[in-house]
Amino acid sequence: MIAMIDDDDLLFIDEIEFADEIAQASPVDNPQTLEPWKILIVDDEVEIHNITRLSLGDFTYDNKKLEFLSAYSGKEARQVMIDNPDVAVILLDVIMESDDAGLITAKYIRETLQNRAVRIILRTGQPGQVPERQVIIDYNIDDYKTKTEFTSQKLFTTIITALRSYKAYTELASINNKLEQRVEERTLKLQNEIDRRKEAEDILYGVLNSSLDGIVALKAVRESTGYIQDFRCLMINPIIIKAFGKSREDLIGKLVPKELFTLLEPDLFDRFVTIVETGKPLERDFYYQWGKSCWYQFTVVKLEDGLAITVRDITTRKQTELALKDANQKLEVLVNLDGLTKVANRRCFDARLNEEWKRLARDEQLLSIILFDLDFFKFYNDLYGHLAGDDCLTQIAQTIHQTVDRAGDLVARYGGEEFVVLLPNTDFDGAISVAERIQQAVQDLAIPHQQSKVKSTVTISLGIASILPTIEVRPNTLIDQAAQALYRAKQQGRDRFHL
Repeated sequence: MIAMIDDDDLLFIDEIEFADEIAQASPVDNPQTLEPWKILIVDDEVEIHNITRLSLGDFTYDNKKLEFLSAYSGKEARQVMIDNPDVAVILLDVIMESDDAGLITAKYIRETLQNRAVRIILRTGQPGQVPERQVIIDYNIDDYKTKTEFTSQKLFTTIITALRSYKAYTELASINNKLEQRVEERTLKLQNEIDRRKEAEDILYGVLNSSLDGIVALKAVRESTGYIQDFRCLMINPIIIKAFGKSREDLIGKLVPKELFTLLEPDLFDRFVTIVETGKPLERDFYYQWGKSCWYQFTVVKLEDGLAITVRDITTRKQTELALKDANQKLEVLVNLDGLTKVANRRCFDARLNEEWKRLARDEQLLSIILFDLDFFKFYNDLYGHLAGDDCLTQIAQTIHQTVDRAGDLVARYGGEEFVVLLPNTDFDGAISVAERIQQAVQDLAIPHQQSKVKSTVTISLGIASILPTIEVRPNTLIDQAAQALYRAKQQGRDRFHL
């Protein structure tokens, strides 16, 4: 075990259980035959270089050893990277000739040298000086470690992870280069075909220039098995070209990116394939912000082994439809809302009662209601005034609305100071529980009522009725029963409920 005491030093510990992983990372073949991975150590302390080399001395990954390069300042590190652009990993100290020497070096590598492949791992003995998250984002750093974190196991894991990332990055870059080359070759082969068709397309294009609708013609691109894998643009008129912000040459003869299909609908590409195979057309409205327009309708029909697509701006019509729909929704709310208390009104209650009555009669489930009003409310209005009375009604209505919070239940103003609570799928016990909560909620409000003959605060009396709805019995029967129960609650002294 090698350990350093100061914050700026590294701490390495050899764990026994780590030996198996090291063995797995070291291949059986001779690593001397392959070019080594280049590791650049950048630190102004010589001992950091020595400890790092010692800890990773027998390290191999993917049948390749490590080659260590050293720099003792940010300036030296920048020169090393110029001379060795194939460095795989940099262990970079933050504070050297200046407090931000490491950060300046990282920025130089990424921005000036445009080296995106090398994995940069910052090491610092003063982690609090620069926030870790900010450094990783602002300087395109791959990892950020304090020197005291680096046991030999963690150093091994960090290097393994970095090399894997570097290898994946370089392999992907190589693949991308090959793919780009293949695309360029394929484009050259297609150019002759495009040129042959250009004359005929120009004639058709002149006809389509006068159209106010966007028009596109696509040809199916099939695999050897016959399956449609892409669509190629054969013809497109100026309306669509302008929307894409490209030239005609950028689009004609090119494959349509599948991302364009999913931008409109996740399965739109598959729908287009189905249209080509079955001949069944498709019509859709879609939203796309372009200038002052945002709503469009596209119609797709089969055209030989491809598609003809017409796109029409329907923004004005759609905005009118949406405005009308929004107005209807707001009107529906206003029609069903009590203007004073902002709970449901009598009209809304009657409609819901009839709906629930039919449903529960079919399902053979119980329906309960609670009818209640404020005790001696006329005296309240006479003493405090009608504005105070309105405020009192609103407070109680909103409080009950919050208390009765089960989905499907409804609190409504039945008339004057009288309210009703509709409780579908609720028996007497459930209704009693709700009534008790309502009574307690009103009591907790403690609204003063000096003229009440019951208490010095506002109280309510409640009538509870429960029934099994049937088609033969009218819903008003339940209301009548609740009204009788409310009357008896008042006869018995008010501030109570009766069944």
